[in-house]
Amino acid sequence: MMLSRIKERRILSLNTRWGYGLAVFLICLLAVVIYSNTFQSPFVFDDQHTIQENAKIRDIDNFYTPDVLQSQRPLVDFTFALNYHFGKLRVFGYHLVNLLIHAANGIMVFFLSQMLFRKLTRADDLSIYLSALFAALIFTAHPLQTQAVTYISQRYTEMAALFYLGSVMAYIKARDARSATKQAASGGFFLVAAVCGALAFLCKQNSASLPLAILLVEYVCYDQSRHGWIKKLYLILPIIVLFGFFYAYNTGLFRHDIQVGTFLEDVSEKARETQNVDRWRYLCTQFNVVVIYIRLLVIPVQQNLDYVYPFNKGFFDGATPYSFTLLLGALAAGWWCRKKQSMIFLGVFWFFITLSVESSIIPIRDALFEHRLYLPMFGFSIIAGSLMERFFSKHRLIVCGVMMTIVISLSSLTYSRNQVWRNDVLLWSDVVQKNPSNYRGLTNLGNALMERGDLKGAMDKYDRVLQIKPEDHIALYNKGVLLERTGKKQESVSMIQKAIRIKPDYVKALINLGVFAARSGKINEAIGYFQKALTIQPQSMEANLNMATVLAGTGKVEPAVEHYLKVLYMEPDNSKAHKKVGLLLHILTRYNDAVFHYHESIRTDPNDADAFLNLGNSQLALNLIDEAVGSLKEAIRLNPKSIEAYINLGGIYLRIGNNADAIKQFDEVLKINPDSFEAHANLGHAQYLQGNWPEAMKQLGIAYRLKPDSKEILDNINKILLSKPNTGN
Repeated sequence: MMLSRIKERRILSLNTRWGYGLAVFLICLLAVVIYSNTFQSPFVFDDQHTIQENAKIRDIDNFYTPDVLQSQRPLVDFTFALNYHFGKLRVFGYHLVNLLIHAANGIMVFFLSQMLFRKLTRADDLSIYLSALFAALIFTAHPLQTQAVTYISQRYTEMAALFYLGSVMAYIKARDARSATKQAASGGFFLVAAVCGALAFLCKQNSASLPLAILLVEYVCYDQSRHGWIKKLYLILPIIVLFGFFYAYNTGLFRHDIQVGTFLEDVSEKARETQNVDRWRYLCTQFNVVVIYIRLLVIPVQQNLDYVYPFNKGFFDGATPYSFTLLLGALAAGWWCRKKQSMIFLGVFWFFITLSVESSIIPIRDALFEHRLYLPMFGFSIIAGSLMERFFSKHRLIVCGVMMTIVISLSSLTYSRNQVWRNDVLLWSDVVQKNPSNYRGLTNLGNALMERGDLKGAMDKYDRVLQIKPEDHIALYNKGVLLERTGKKQESVSMIQKAIRIKPDYVKALINLGVFAARSGKINEAIGYFQKALTIQPQSMEANLNMATVLAGTGKVEPAVEHYLKVLYMEPDNSKAHKKVGLLLHILTRYNDAVFHYHESIRTDPNDADAFLNLGNSQLALNLIDEAVGSLKEAIRLNPKSIEAYINLGGIYLRIGNNADAIKQFDEVLKINPDSFEAHANLGHAQYLQGNWPEAMKQLGIAYRLKPDSKEILDNINKILLSKPNTGN
């Protein structure tokens, strides 16, 4: 009996620093294990414009201005900029950060669940500890979370959840401190809650539901009296007004002059993501979608990256009335639990509140995405933890076994689901297999196959898209690109032009037609396409780069420099752009600027022999002899067959009177190319300066045979003949 009590005390001691450390370790270990196969998963879907083509994240300085608060989701974009700064587009770093955030969220769920279990249940410490840990492990291990963790762009969802949960935790701490009459501590925690709420909103706008979530916690944990809530209105209303002001500022409503007559219309416009569906149809669709979400939470099978779920025509379309009834029943059951099963009540209403922004009357382009369940998963997790806690006191071993079985099963499903994300062909094949009519999945699968050289497979996918959706401009464009790769240029141009007729502002297609025109020598036509693309999207790096290339090729050097500089503003580490703008600045005799850009090119690509060669030429123009010699020697080291570098270095040696070293450089050229006119001509001149006139005549004679119309060679030969001493022969 005594031994049993000692063991129980040891178990109860889990609610100590050691016990908390163990929980944190288990959550982190689980996260690492089940996501260990994702670190090399490629960028997919929205990652292209969020990360790969996002010029804003190429320079961290873009985030150090107050205006950043008026941009969408700047805090997460800043973390992408940090990823790019330290690792460019290497996916490992992006996945690592996503995993760390997910593990942090799992830890937050553990501590927040503990706080709530202590307030809302009468369970012993061990039950609370294990129930909170179970909730955290479900949150961490559930396979639905893969779309928020493995899908790099959904860091928006993860980080919003991190600060959202942090705000709720800080609020509970503040209320507890206030109840204990610790006013200073209470004020500090209230401030932390407000800051976390603002940061959550700067990560993703679905955090607008946070005030409702906090009110839910206030109701469940502290005050359910009508009189108390009437008194709270004096505090709640100003907070809602302040939050609304912050929302308006962040979404840009104050960027221009506010017109009182159209203010409500402006707010309404900001509270939608698409015009393709009205609010009523979107809401009716969401009744069905939320039921699907609940099914996925309980039975996480047949997951899909891209459901392309169709919008309802109205309330009585399909199973919508049944879904609506089921959701009403879930809410009613949750409300019925508010007295005796407060954790279940909290979990149910948390689920609906945190879904309210994306599953209500705010139209979004896509009706259903799994990552939208990331934050609502907390509600599901604490419901599961609460159910375990109910039976724990009587059936500890059985309940522990059930919890372990559930966590292991979810972990296995997550690891298996992550296998699909290993490459884009697997991922989009999975999408198409589960929905063969998913035109977007077929398009992306076609793109993935084309990247791997499977042109026939890609063409089949694009043709299937056009059978489903004949006016799909993306499929038309992609098919046009594919036709160009197979040599059918005329058909390619026709297909891309059709895509532009359907969508005149399709920038990628305009750029492609410009490239085709430039290759065909139709320079003015190419410039027209690039200019139109830049009118639509001035920050298009590809359009600016192509425009710069065409302008430089036609001798329009200064305009070309301007476009190259725009490219470098968006991508400061583009070594090729630095090198090209350096060449143009050298032509404009802006040698100091040219040297700067060559140094930048070398900084990002230190093995570029041509950059060192060009740098040496610009340094020579500035009469920086020693620096020029060093740059040209480095160019030769990197490319021992660089004829131009040898000749230029030899020319410098001639200039400073080092004829012997000059001869060595020209000799090296002749080893590479015995018929080099420049080498023979310069070697003849160097030998003449050395006094070796027979060798000088020999080299100049060879140069003359290579280029008999060279007046300079004839002048040098005559100079030698006239100055040759009379030997009497």
